Amino acid sequence: MKYRAPIQAPYFLLRSKVLGLSGPLDRLEERDLVTRSRDRADRRVITIRITEWGLRVLGELDEPIQKLHVGQLGHLGPERLRSLIDLLDSARRAHA
Repeated sequence: MKYRAPIQAPYFLLRSKVLGLSGPLDRLEERDLVTRSRDRADRRVITIRITEWGLRVLGELDEPIQKLHVGQLGHLGPERLRSLIDLLDSARRAHA
């Protein structure tokens, strides 16, 4: 999966309301995984972009995470997985 667009609202990707992102963003920035820049017109707006290094790290995580998910949920089969996805999506939308 490739991420190319700048991320202006990290909570959109997390799909939940997030408060206090400064600490996690500080740690990501310290590891050169993201960069932050303030909008010149509106200093309240901070644009966060993933770095090339961050993209490489994400790429290395794809396979291990996929294997983890198969190990945890593969026994459910396609029909039950679809039901689980639908239930989780419904629960998320109720609290968005």
